[in-house]
Amino acid sequence: MKSKWINLTCKVLPKSIVNSMLKYPITESVDYGFDVTELDDVKIEASFYEKQVSKQSFRLPNGELVENDILNIIIFDFVFYMVRDGYYILCLKSPPRSIKTFLDKLEMILETQIYVSNMNINITSFIDGVYNIEDASQISIQEILATDLAFDEKSTGEVKVKSNSNALDVLKNKFECGSYLLKSCKIVFFIHGKKVITKVTHSGGIECSNMFEEHLFPILYKTNPSI
Repeated sequence: MKSKWINLTCKVLPKSIVNSMLKYPITESVDYGFDVTELDDVKIEASFYEKQVSKQSFRLPNGELVENDILNIIIFDFVFYMVRDGYYILCLKSPPRSIKTFLDKLEMILETQIYVSNMNINITSFIDGVYNIEDASQISIQEILATDLAFDEKSTGEVKVKSNSNALDVLKNKFECGSYLLKSCKIVFFIHGKKVITKVTHSGGIECSNMFEEHLFPILYKTNPSI
């Protein structure tokens, strides 16, 4: 599963969010809609559907102009995680490259302004969160991408480290006194005997096995500095 995590602020209670989405169900006759699939004290799981029609035109060799309608269907799942009144963490599962229309539609049905920002994931804290999972074993940090590394007084750059054990330790050993920003990492480990591969970016992107989904929010909740 590929996911994008963002911070979302709006003056709407969870119950009102659910009621607003239920007013716009997904049917064949609508251009967009929402479907609430699960609701509990922590999260709201739902789906978003949108039908987009664009025109494509081209000319035949004889000069005749031909126009065609191109139908594009966008559908993906998302989760509202409730942090506190008016503040949510939003997980978008396999979203399209642009989520502007989704956010526009969400703001429209909620009838209030929403404010979003990328979640900046602290890679080191995320790794610590994986180590703190009781059922996780054989943890291997196989890739680390670091930037803002100072090579001398006039030179900076980024380094990607690959390792079969702990790429973060390799980086720390090579740049003992240096400061840097971790942009991404790849962690491989096992939960209940099943292999989990997780890739995380500083800008809020996470790709992981489906069985690891339930652990993501607790880790991000503890490591998100904006909460």
